[in-house]
Amino acid sequence: MPFERGVLFFVNNIKIINKLQKIISEKPYEYQAVSDLFEMARIVEQDDSKLARSINKDLRNLIPQQVRNVKNDLNTREKFYFLNKRCLLFDAKVDFDAYMQYIEYDREPEKRFYLPRRKQIFPIVQALQDLEDDTLDLLTISTPPRVGKTTLGIFFLTWVMGMICQHFFGHI
Repeated sequence: MPFERGVLFFVNNIKIINKLQKIISEKPYEYQAVSDLFEMARIVEQDDSKLARSINKDLRNLIPQQVRNVKNDLNTREKFYFLNKRCLLFDAKVDFDAYMQYIEYDREPEKRFYLPRRKQIFPIVQALQDLEDDTLDLLTISTPPRVGKTTLGIFFLTWVMGMICQHFFGHI
């Protein structure tokens, strides 16, 4: 009986997710639907982590567009701004790029390391992600001086250490 309730609960969640995705495809500026979809991703994470990450990835592409959408009033744009931060935090546990974006989210623009260089160093970030995901056994990085190898390596180690602490000690 408890198993049947769990399956039924998951199926109902999928139906809600599909309805929200339909609403958002027609009205991407509808903040409440976008926010509700993010909450549904958080709810289904325990049952289907891949689905949750896929939903959140789609939201991470959509939300910045709504922050910049001048047709949205300032209050709505601000809500999307803070929802984007929550989406990055949700993925930061497993996605190095999201982690890098999140830790610099409220940093002063002139003090940011990653975001101004993201386009150039994203391939390195992805390679480090592949190393963590165990799709690479060895990674060597050779770039000119002052590209950010050392700083990126330090950030990568902080991310990995955070995951290790979370694994051994639970949510901190």
